Amino acid sequence: MPGSIVFRFHARDLHLVVGPAPDGKPVRFRVRMDGAEPGSSHGIDTDASGNGVVHEQRPISIIRQPPGETPAHVYD
Repeated sequence: MPGSIVFRFHARDLHLVVGPAPDGKPVRFRVRMDGAEPGSSHGIDTDASGNGVVHEQRPISIIRQPPGETPAHVYD
C-alpha cells in the first residue's frame, strides 16, 4: 500500500520508528531531503540514494548530517 510522509525538520539527525507490513514482509522506503537524494547525509538505515528496507519495528536512522550547522530541510 503506497504512502508518503512529508515534513519540515530542523536537526542534525532524523530517526523514525517504523515496522514491517502487517503480514511481516519487509517494507522498502525512500527518503528525500529537499527533494533530492540525501547523499553523504544518509542515515545508517538508508543509502546515499535514500533507499532503505524495514525488517522489524524499531527506530531507524534515515538522515545523519555532518557536524556543524543544521538548517531546516523538508523530508519526504
